[in-house]
Amino acid sequence: AVACDSFDWYEHTNITASTETLTHVFTNVAGCDSIVTLHLTVNHSNTGDTNAVACDSFDWYEHTNITASTETLTHVFTNVAGCDSTVTLHLTINHSQTVALDPVSAYDSYEWNDETYTESGLLTFTTEGANGCDSTTTVMLTILHYDSITVILTVNDATMGTTDPVAGTYRFYPGDAVTATATANDGHHFVGWAVSNGMVGDTLSGAQLSYEFLPEMAGMTLYVEAVFAQDAVGIENVDYSNINIFSADNKVYVKGAEGMTIYIYDVNGRCMASRANAADTETFTLNMTGVVLVKAGNAPAKRVVLVR
Repeated sequence: AVACDSFDWYEHTNITASTETLTHVFTNVAGCDSIVTLHLTVNHSNTGDTNAVACDSFDWYEHTNITASTETLTHVFTNVAGCDSTVTLHLTINHSQTVALDPVSAYDSYEWNDETYTESGLLTFTTEGANGCDSTTTVMLTILHYDSITVILTVNDATMGTTDPVAGTYRFYPGDAVTATATANDGHHFVGWAVSNGMVGDTLSGAQLSYEFLPEMAGMTLYVEAVFAQDAVGIENVDYSNINIFSADNKVYVKGAEGMTIYIYDVNGRCMASRANAADTETFTLNMTGVVLVKAGNAPAKRVVLVR
């Protein structure tokens, strides 16, 4: 006989080990004793464990759609000896995550996770989370299609000052905000902003102009000019007795202003030329005739010279 775990044989019960010594006395057809010896093989069942990690749910034989971690589920196999082999599942269930960001809106297009989107809709981006399961981020996108606003930024004289951003043509959309800063060059000062034929004075620190573009401005073109002027000077109070300034052949000569910075202006206050750390004699060639103003060093005045 072959059995699993235990065997009962007449008066011999719960036999749990293989044996060839057990006997039982029968009566044969002749009415005499017939002694039979049992050759018994007892095989044994066994138990085992298996581990598994899954995302969200797991199927294991008759156990389906398991959604929580567990160590109590079992399944019975048949081992090589033909006996039961009971395996216990040690299961860890991790869960996917979904994060919803605040809705966003953009004009014409939107950049997100190295992708460009031009239509409204629900955007999703999935990566592997720290637990090995999907981590999905979503955002509801609204694409607006307002016309752009064109801003043409200029300065009245590039020799007098600069702007940040630099002068040029820029494109904005309703809802955008921008700040421009004007900086005057040496010997000049910032007057104000001329915005589409209206003047905005220098009311903010650093000669800044801030704009927030409204929906009703869509499609407009704004002309913004930074206006500079030369510093106020007066020629009557300056002692140029040691500086010799004269002109000849469309040239202006300045002698005796060594180490100073020399500026040449036209009658409108436009700086035509300048030279820092001047030599004892400096020559300026001008492609013009008429009156120019010459300023030497930090003296708050200019000298009138007629260029012939």
